[in-house]
Formats: sequence, C-alpha cells, structure tokens
Amino acid sequence: MNINELLKSIPRNGVLSIIERDLESNGELFGLLLLKKLLEEGKTVFVIVYDPILVFKENLEILGVDFEGVLGKNLFVFDVFGSIHRIERDFDGVYQVKGYIDDSVFVSKFRELLLNVMKGRNDAKELWFFTYLSSSVCKLFSKPIKTYKLILSAKYESKHCVEDIRAVAIYNSWECPELEGIIYSYSDIVIETFFKDGQKVGIITKGGEEIIFDLFGGD
Repeated sequence: MNINELLKSIPRNGVLSIIERDLESNGELFGLLLLKKLLEEGKTVFVIVYDPILVFKENLEILGVDFEGVLGKNLFVFDVFGSIHRIERDFDGVYQVKGYIDDSVFVSKFRELLLNVMKGRNDAKELWFFTYLSSSVCKLFSKPIKTYKLILSAKYESKHCVEDIRAVAIYNSWECPELEGIIYSYSDIVIETFFKDGQKVGIITKGGEEIIFDLFGGD
C-alpha cells in the first residue's frame, strides 16, 4: 500500500483517519506525507490546525514542503489553536475566528467562517480537508466531544458548496481517547499505526482488507 493507492482509495466525499497508536510509529508524519503528495499534485487543501501553526509548518518543512510557497495558493489553514489563544496571524491563506470565544461561540463563528470560505469555492469540483491534530481538541475545549461533533457537522454542511470534499484526519489515540469512537464512526477508512519489531507499520482496520504495510516503504 503506497501513498498514491491510499489517496485513490478514499471514496467521493469520504474520510480517511490515521490513528497513531505508538509515538515511535510516526503516524503523524505519515499523514503529512499524504498532504505533501496532494500539494505536489496541485490539489487544493484546507487544514484545520488544532496545534500551534508553527509546529505544523516545521513538520511540513521537515518533509520538504515549501510552506510559504504553497500557503495561500493551494494550501489554506483554519488556525484553531491561534484563534483560541488569540495569537494573531496576518498571513494570506490563514483563517482565524476573532473576538470572544468559548466552546459554543467558537463553533458558531467557525461554521460561519467555513461556509463563507466554501461559498467562494463553489466552482471547484474537488477539495481536500485535513485535521492536524484532531486529538488536540481535548487540550483546547472544555467539552471536546460535543465541540468536535459540531465542527464535523459544519464541515458536512460545506459539502453543499462543493461537489466532492475528501478528508484526512490525523489523531493520536493516547492524547484524547474519548474521541476515538467518533473518529471511527465518521471514517470510511481507518489506518492505525504501530512500531512493531523495529518497523513503523500501518494496519487498515476499517474500509478495506486488513493488511499490514510499511508506512515509509515508498511513494
């Protein structure tokens, strides 16, 4: 299973989730390799970033992505972390929720922002969404399960604006275990990543034949 095969296996309007079971497996970086591939192909990608945007930027650059070169062109970021902590980002391609924010206010403002951005893309045939990292919802919100469900609902509403929106969620199981049931139920395909016998491997546990593959074995 290589990156091209994996991306092509995601159905129309489908969701792939990568659940990192072992930190040493680098499942997070594997997810970013999928993002890198889409950017190289010129696909338009929106990333909902729950971690500091500079961490996201640095990890992409480690993989060879020219972050500043693609930001605002075919990479766009919803900066949840910066919005919650009121860290202003004055970059083209970075969207933030402004003003007073608690869980419910954030979701309402995020929904409005997302739908406005998507309405400007209603001529697009295909868009991609990533989350980085979904598990960090537990660090940002007092009611993470309810908030995450409402954010997912907002993303599903945006499908009325674009014919085909495919999504990839990157999630650390040990940071926010209460989200795992939601991750599974909303996903068409689930890959769990492990560090086993000195190898970084992925196992498809939903949406396909249960196979074990080398995460970094090829393109």
